[in-house]
Amino acid sequence: PKNARRGGWYRLEASDVRDRGDAFTFRRLDVDLRQYASILAERRVLAIRLFASTSDPASGARVPFYLMPSLGGHDTLRGFRDYRFRGPHAILTQTEYRWEIWSGLDAALFYDAGKVALRRADLDFRRLEDAYGFGFRFNTDNGTIFRIDAGFGSRDGKHLYIVFGDVF
Repeated sequence: PKNARRGGWYRLEASDVRDRGDAFTFRRLDVDLRQYASILAERRVLAIRLFASTSDPASGARVPFYLMPSLGGHDTLRGFRDYRFRGPHAILTQTEYRWEIWSGLDAALFYDAGKVALRRADLDFRRLEDAYGFGFRFNTDNGTIFRIDAGFGSRDGKHLYIVFGDVF
């Protein structure tokens, strides 16, 4: 369900993007792992996400900027503005602790960390950009209707997001 309280969601995607002129021909591999653990009769949830994306352009080609993975905004690094970081390789970790205030309303504390890199060799867990914050989720058993997140900790300032749907 979209309002997961336990279990996992795992995605592995391989793409082969071909341009007619071969200037923007590349391969991409995306891995998105999400795990949910419920505590105290599903009233408290620890949600963890690990996302990685790597691109391999053909000889003499490059990945166009609008197809590069980006970090920042309402669903990745919530303490930064939308699309703040962009590069051919990206890694992201997110952790949320959610607890039920009453039926239909959850509160959440979150921590996001990630980075983009121009070279695959630079894609590691050193010198990550990070953000933290809190939020509220208005939900049903079938999914989150909308959420409000306040992100902090970045040099971009404070960010408030009101979004329909869940973060991950």
